[in-house]
Parts: sequence; C-alpha cells; structure tokens
Amino acid sequence: MIVPAASAFGGLEARWVPVQIFAVYQRMLAEMFYRGRLRDRLADAEAVLRLRHVSTEPLAAGVPRLSNASEAVLNRDLVGAVGLQEAEPRDPDEPAAVERRALFQGAGFTVTGLARFPAGAEADQHLNLLQKSTFWPVAEARVGATGSEAPALEMPLAWVNQKLVVAVFLA
Repeated sequence: MIVPAASAFGGLEARWVPVQIFAVYQRMLAEMFYRGRLRDRLADAEAVLRLRHVSTEPLAAGVPRLSNASEAVLNRDLVGAVGLQEAEPRDPDEPAAVERRALFQGAGFTVTGLARFPAGAEADQHLNLLQKSTFWPVAEARVGATGSEAPALEMPLAWVNQKLVVAVFLA
C-alpha cells in the first residue's frame, strides 16, 4: 500500500513510497520501502534499496526496459540520484537554510538545482559541508544523462550520491 505524501513522513511506520531513481545507465520509477524520511534511509547501514513495481527507461544501448517488475534490490552506492515523486513536507526540526545554484557532474550524468546549507554557515565553507554526507540534497533538481536524448528527470528534491560525483560547481 502506498501512503499519501501528506501523512507518509511523520511516523516511524515502514511503508512503500513512490520514488524516481537515476542509476547512470537507466531511470527508474518504483516504490521504495523505508521508515521515517528519505535522507535517513539513504544514510543508514543497509547497502541496498528494496524496490517494487519497478519500471525503467534505458539510457544506454543494451540496457533492458522493464515494466512493472514486481520486486528488486538496488545497490545504493550505484545510485546517482534518488527523489520522491512528491516532495516530503518540511521537517519542523530542520534548521533554517540558504540555497545556492549548483551543478553536480558525475561520470555520465549531471544534476542542476539548489544546494541547501545551514543559514549560519559561511559561503566559503559550503563545499566542505557537502563532504560530510554521502547523499546531498538538491532542491528543484534536474537530473540528466550525459550524451542521452532522454529528457532530464525533474524532482522537487533529489538526493545526489557524492561517491559518483566528479565535480561540484556553486554559484
């Protein structure tokens, strides 16, 4: 059962939530199983993401197209970006933030959008702050495959995998 976005994020109950995933060679629409918030799921110790109802769009030759695969696991370290199909409600405990235009370049993909930083952090420390977590939040994100004719995925908030990013540019 999919829990509506308005009530999906407050409790600790584990649930299936609709997500968009960019895995460098394919884009996926699926439901992901987790409890709490997406950022917490991406930071936990489990190395795989459990998915169901997976449909894919290949971005490279030889990658098969899947339509509604009943279940799957995906190695979290090979995910370029992941985001919910609907934005999570703002966390009331989240500190005030400033946003800066950003470009994240990976080997085979790019993400553009607004990188978020704590309001009290000096601008010259923003790149250092990004290094503290594996997945970086990017608001109003556009995730595209380098060399692909496929349109970019648009996500209200994407979590970009630092391990796959080659360069970060902040405006």
